[in-house]
Amino acid sequence: MRTCAVFLSACTFAPFLFAPFTAAQIADNTRAKIASPGDLVHVTYQMTEAPSRFVLCDDATFNDFATRVLRQVDWILSSFEVEDASLLRRLHAMRHNVAMLTGDNAIALDSGAKIKQLAETPETRETSGMLDYPLVIARSSTHSNSGPEFDSAFTAAFKASLATLNWQLAEGSVRRTLRSLQVATPELLAKSEEQSLDPQALQSHSVDLFAAETMIEDRTFIKVIYPLKSQALPILSACIASHSGSPSEPKSDVVQ
Repeated sequence: MRTCAVFLSACTFAPFLFAPFTAAQIADNTRAKIASPGDLVHVTYQMTEAPSRFVLCDDATFNDFATRVLRQVDWILSSFEVEDASLLRRLHAMRHNVAMLTGDNAIALDSGAKIKQLAETPETRETSGMLDYPLVIARSSTHSNSGPEFDSAFTAAFKASLATLNWQLAEGSVRRTLRSLQVATPELLAKSEEQSLDPQALQSHSVDLFAAETMIEDRTFIKVIYPLKSQALPILSACIASHSGSPSEPKSDVVQ
């Protein structure tokens, strides 16, 4: 990965701008409702740097941005009734990813449980937290996110997580996770953001909540999941082989 120092001077942003609801709604005794993602289109964060560069900047700068997004999401969840179940799951996923980035195991466990409860299909419910939960358990038990003790704890927890899965429901997700780890790289994710996020961000000097969602999700993969690649791949391959009788190629090329 490119060194963070290259981006330090440019990785800057201003506080969020938020005004999707009227004063009357906010003053009402009953919580205003959020019916769809469109109700949050005015949640924006000013940014002077292209997202594709910002996503690779230093930890302190990116985590400051992510924490600001977390405070905004927490305020939305506490102040409004989110009627769209899919949107509610996405908001909790943002909380989860920020917690994974900042090492807040309590929030990671809480948001992970909510995501599982809000799963939209039996497959996603079965495999929700399949990789994240073992990671949080390893962090919590070793009070670390690296080193021999952490590696051993993560390996044991991940194997146990996979062993409990209903394979009929989980096979597709396990194979997609394997494929994502095989092909996704920090550079590939940054290139995707260059194409999908940079043009609008550079024109408006801001990103909306859902662009921030993408950036935080990509950063979580880069900083949290990708470093586990060498450990996770053989465990996933062994899991697949144990159910198929021999190693087999993934059925899907889905990349996170």
